[in-house]
Amino acid sequence: MQKTIHLSLFLLVSMLLGITGEGREAFAKTYYVAINGNDANPGTASQPWRTLAKAGKQVRPGDLVMIGAGTYSEMLQVTRSGTAAANIVFLGDKANPPVIEATGKRHGVIIWGASHIRIQGLRIQKSLRSGIHIHDHADSVDHGADFNVIEGNFVQECGKDGLNGIYVGGHNNRIIDNQVLDSGRLTSATSGEGHGIYVLGNNNLVRGNRVVRSAKVGIRMLGENNGIESNQVVDNRDFGLTIWVDSPLKGENITIMKNVFENNRRGGISIYGEGSGQKPKNITITENKLTHTKAEYGIRLTEAVSNVTITGNQLSGQYTTAFLYLDENAGAGFAETNNLFCGLGSFYYLGKTYASFDGYKAASQQGAGSRYIASQLPGDCK
Repeated sequence: MQKTIHLSLFLLVSMLLGITGEGREAFAKTYYVAINGNDANPGTASQPWRTLAKAGKQVRPGDLVMIGAGTYSEMLQVTRSGTAAANIVFLGDKANPPVIEATGKRHGVIIWGASHIRIQGLRIQKSLRSGIHIHDHADSVDHGADFNVIEGNFVQECGKDGLNGIYVGGHNNRIIDNQVLDSGRLTSATSGEGHGIYVLGNNNLVRGNRVVRSAKVGIRMLGENNGIESNQVVDNRDFGLTIWVDSPLKGENITIMKNVFENNRRGGISIYGEGSGQKPKNITITENKLTHTKAEYGIRLTEAVSNVTITGNQLSGQYTTAFLYLDENAGAGFAETNNLFCGLGSFYYLGKTYASFDGYKAASQQGAGSRYIASQLPGDCK
């Protein structure tokens, strides 16, 4: 029986860690945590530890921590780094994920001054601040967290003090295939505080996540050389995605690609230049699908945002202000091609509203290869 259990665990680990195509990892030691364990135990399969705190203090580069099913009313804090060749991995069973019950805790998981950590297969709920927090260099230079992977987790009702489901402050992190639901704190029937996923570091990738019903924005992004790809961003109370840059940071060389934005209250994507940091620039918005039964904006650019390329997207639904909105300061380096606009709405370009698509095209000299279909029937938007 013991051999069967070990074989099953090995197959589970191999299968889960092979999801991203990054290769399977060789582990220095494998430890176990279970709700019927004891921290005085050696952390083996037959004598597991009881707490995540014990595991967080014990691990070294290359170690794997298998977390058994059940509820853990504590915070997982990781302060020791792995290496590029030997990540430290905390792994739950995808089919029966362990629950980090973070009621009354600042975070569910915090990676503080640690890099090359993988957090996978956990269910994290009801933290006061971020459900998963990857610390940033701007706040404390020695405690930034880089090269971490957050994959296949379920994060729900976190950020109860008005913060976020997942917060990424460090660099070169990968946020992949997570479910992030009901983040932040509602302040009224129509608005709230806190985002689903908030990224402010550089060279980060947010891919394949489902972000639903955040109190404010689904994904908030700034930093440099970041990618937002193939996410589903649905029913959030502000925009699906925003870029807003605070001093002394930048928001540039960001790619927003192949995402689905659906029924977010204010609209799909907003890139703001009003923040105290450098004005966002070099933004590519491509191959996204934006579908809103009724919202204010499809895509909005404001206040000296520059070098934004919008190409190959489909925007459908009713947009009460505009499908596409550029204020009078946001036209530098702008390019719009090969998009489909379908539904009801106007176009706002450099301070003027154009009721017709043809009027917008003539005034802007944009829209090569783009089409507009005036319709209230979703089936027409093809």
